[in-house]
Parts: sequence; C-alpha cells; structure tokens
Amino acid sequence: MDFYTYSAKYGSHLSQKDAELVAGVANDLVEKLGRGLEPADLLEHARPADSPLHHLFQWDDKIAAEKYRIIQANYLFRSVMVVHPQIAQEVHMLTHLHMHNEPPAYYTLDQIRRDPLKYEQMVLQCVKELKAVLSKYRAVLGVAPIMAKITDLVERFLDDQEEDDEILMS
Repeated sequence: MDFYTYSAKYGSHLSQKDAELVAGVANDLVEKLGRGLEPADLLEHARPADSPLHHLFQWDDKIAAEKYRIIQANYLFRSVMVVHPQIAQEVHMLTHLHMHNEPPAYYTLDQIRRDPLKYEQMVLQCVKELKAVLSKYRAVLGVAPIMAKITDLVERFLDDQEEDDEILMS
C-alpha cells in the first residue's frame, strides 16, 4: 500500500490535524464499505458525539438550516446562465471572485469588464483554477501528455501577462 501525506486545501477552514482525521476516516470507510464514499457516509460517521469528526459539523439545527439556505443561494447563483453576445455562447451570469480586502462575492460579467482590478482578479483566478485541475489529474495515467500541453499553454499565458505588466509599468 502507498503511503500518502494529507494536508488541508489552501483556503479551507480545516486545520492540518483535521485534514489528517478526515483522510483517515475516509480511508477507513472506503475499506469498510467497499465502495466509493458519499457525503452522507461521512456525516453518519461524524454524528455520534464521540466521533473524532463530530466537531467539524454544525449540529445546531437552526444555524445549520440557515447555512444550508446560503448553500442553496450559492447554487442558484451558479445555476443561471446567459448567452454572451460577443461569443454567442452560454456562460455563467455571475462569477465568484475573491477581491483583496473585500469578502468573496458574485459579480456580473459587465461589472468585471468595467473594473480592471476585477478583470485582473478573474484572470488570476482562472489560471489558479486551471492549475488546480492540472494538479488534480496530473497523476492519472494516459492524461499526462494532455496535462503537459495545457501546463505549457498556461505558463506561456502567464509569461505573456508578465510582459504586458512590465510594459504597462514602464
């Protein structure tokens, strides 16, 4: 059996210790159940008060219900598409951005296009998400040549962006 090192994803609310706990429980559940895991499997394991994962869930139903409604609102934001006139394709009406010194929020494409800082942040976020996809699938056999080409394209794009920034700054 391979030995893996587990860590909390950057930006998540998990501590390193909690990430290791979740990984250990998930691996144990895979062994025990002999199938892929569903979120309900982890929830059921965490439900008893003495479960090592119990503290990672919100057990106050009033608070949990409100948080679930926030998840539903996020789902609604992510579910609305619009046909973009310049490219004649369906795109998400709203884009979720993490702007510096502001809470994460959803912005319309027009808001992003009109604000250079939002546009730049969207491009950086796009590159970050592409890198995350590359990282996730890099080890999958047969996908490596495709991932290498995409990585090369992303790196060339970033180099071009740096050159553009240098020109603007001079």
